[in-house]
Amino acid sequence: MPPHQDATTGGGSLSQPDTKSEKMPRLGEQPHQMALALTGAQLLWTLPPDGAPQSDDVPAEWCAYTGQTSEQIVRSGLRETLHPDDRRATLASIQRAVVRQQPYHLVTRLRRWDGVYQPFVLHGVPQQTATGRLRQWIGTLTNVTTYVEVLRDQEPTRLPVERGAPVDTETSHPASAASRQAHLLEAPVQRLVTAHLVGIVMSDRDHITAANDAFLAIIGYTREELDTGALHWEAMTPPEYLPLGNRALEEMLARGESTPFEKQYIRKDGSRVPVLLGSALVEREPLQWVCVVVDLSEQKRLERAAADRAAQLRATFDALADGLYVFDRMGQALQVNPAGRALLSLEAPPANPDLRRAQELGRQLDMRDAAGQQVPREQWPLFRALRGETLTGSGAVDMRFRALDGRELYTSISAAPIWDEQRQVAGAVLAIRDVTEHRRLEQEQAKWVADLEDANRRLGDSLHIVAHELRTPLTSLKGLLYLVERRLKHDVPATERAAVVGVSGFASIRSLLQQVNQQATRLGRLLDDLTDAARMQTGKLEVHPEPCDLRSVVQSGVAEQRQATRRFIHLQMPKNPVEVAADVGRINQVLSNYLTNAAKYSPKESPIDVRLSVENGKARVAVVDRGQGVTPEAQVLIWERFHQADSIQTGGTARSSAGLGLGLYISKHLIEHHGGAVGVESLPGQGSTFWFTLPLAGGPMLDSSALR
Repeated sequence: MPPHQDATTGGGSLSQPDTKSEKMPRLGEQPHQMALALTGAQLLWTLPPDGAPQSDDVPAEWCAYTGQTSEQIVRSGLRETLHPDDRRATLASIQRAVVRQQPYHLVTRLRRWDGVYQPFVLHGVPQQTATGRLRQWIGTLTNVTTYVEVLRDQEPTRLPVERGAPVDTETSHPASAASRQAHLLEAPVQRLVTAHLVGIVMSDRDHITAANDAFLAIIGYTREELDTGALHWEAMTPPEYLPLGNRALEEMLARGESTPFEKQYIRKDGSRVPVLLGSALVEREPLQWVCVVVDLSEQKRLERAAADRAAQLRATFDALADGLYVFDRMGQALQVNPAGRALLSLEAPPANPDLRRAQELGRQLDMRDAAGQQVPREQWPLFRALRGETLTGSGAVDMRFRALDGRELYTSISAAPIWDEQRQVAGAVLAIRDVTEHRRLEQEQAKWVADLEDANRRLGDSLHIVAHELRTPLTSLKGLLYLVERRLKHDVPATERAAVVGVSGFASIRSLLQQVNQQATRLGRLLDDLTDAARMQTGKLEVHPEPCDLRSVVQSGVAEQRQATRRFIHLQMPKNPVEVAADVGRINQVLSNYLTNAAKYSPKESPIDVRLSVENGKARVAVVDRGQGVTPEAQVLIWERFHQADSIQTGGTARSSAGLGLGLYISKHLIEHHGGAVGVESLPGQGSTFWFTLPLAGGPMLDSSALR
């Protein structure tokens, strides 16, 4: 072990009669050093009082870990293996403990043979004679890399271990210069340090004759109980561990020391505590030996937590629907979840037995991009991740390939590198999502949209043709009606009209002709609606806005509808001009549709209100009726093409007079062409307010509440 100013571990002091102490050998002089715990993660050591080790003090396991010879370690101690950031504070803490002959417990980082620094817990305790003379130092050196990783996952606190902050538990505040330079460990790591305090015990065949405070804390007994001889090995040992203890005793008698092993003690309160126990023979007659006991409670808790976490991660890994693949830095597959195996058909007999190698597997899969072009090996997501790239989210790569069973797959591949402690790429993780079905649905949807657009275009063309074909005979019919009415009025003398059909009969004929003419006019409007709808469907609707006073447009439209519907329509308008840029004919068409619907779906005796106002920089026209109203569901549907209101009998005007269901659809598109908006406010049984807005010309104008 290195010179003492460089590292050790322990807890408390040990006293025994000075007459026996001189016969007790140092543990370092035994034939074998005790290499302890957790696959060699912990070493027990001893040093002479002056802290100057000899070659036989250096455990072979420590030479293997550091990559140094025992001679190199004797010359330099821990100095060369300490992290540069930790060196000064660590050595100062140990030196202070040596001078004071007091125990120390600290955490620091030590360099492994390959240059990687790992966190270690160092314990050192002085062993003294009954007269207080320092006999030797005993301690442990524990690699806690795994523990720190688990603690970081469980309790994500700031871990000063990463910054090289040795913790001297002799004081609770940074009293020394070294302590002031270092940050105290957060609670999780501090708990790990105190949990690894080393108990040191002297014993005869049956009784514990001496022990330090750390051991008493481990088993829960007091020093008074120790001094009365109440502590017996057999009483403290569970029955199932007695054979193991007997074998260790036999080994110690034969070899001078026993191989360290794990066991349990029964504490005073009846609970059990797991420990790591190593022993060395002190004297054969009378039999005495020394034991070093390490409390493994915290370690076992962390192992259970790590196992639980590993089980959770494994369950998550196996349950994910995406294929997950873990590779080492050479592109060798280490782990594949069930979804990943199923995705690539890795359960099928491979054409090449070396399919664990990414390069060979990629060649078999025939990796291509989304366009079907072969992807060079260096551009595969795996090898990009092995170069340090992260391909997640929007950076995921779309690729297509054939699984080993011949299925063609479209996939989205995410990849990320795995970094080691030195921030070097140690491997990569791939997540492959099968988007074949999604792509198929996208293609079907695109085809469906294209077919729908084509059908709409053909429907628009058909409507335009139908409207055009019907308009020709309708024009002829209206012309003939005009000629018949003219001849009856001007070419046939009144005496002849009376002689042929009589006065009342002639009036009846004129009335019939007027009705035919009205229906022809209505048919003409329907054809106009069909033509407009067809133009909208094909994108050929034309709107020609011009500056105008919206008051004049509204006033003219209201006058036309008063005459056409024979209804009372109340008009409210601002006194000042309402300047907009609008196609006057189209706006009049919208207003006519609103007023026609208001007259159609409200009682004849009820008035209709038309209100023109300026609100929030926009002109607003509202038509208010007192009809049956519109349900919330219908308020959305009425703006769709060919939607017609439900049959409602409204005081003499029936649903049978409804049109094609194009009026509001056309109105909405016309207003939106002008940069405005449409809407309806209604409650069933309380009438409706249909409105539209238009942007004001030249910017917003003051709201006007003066109506006439």
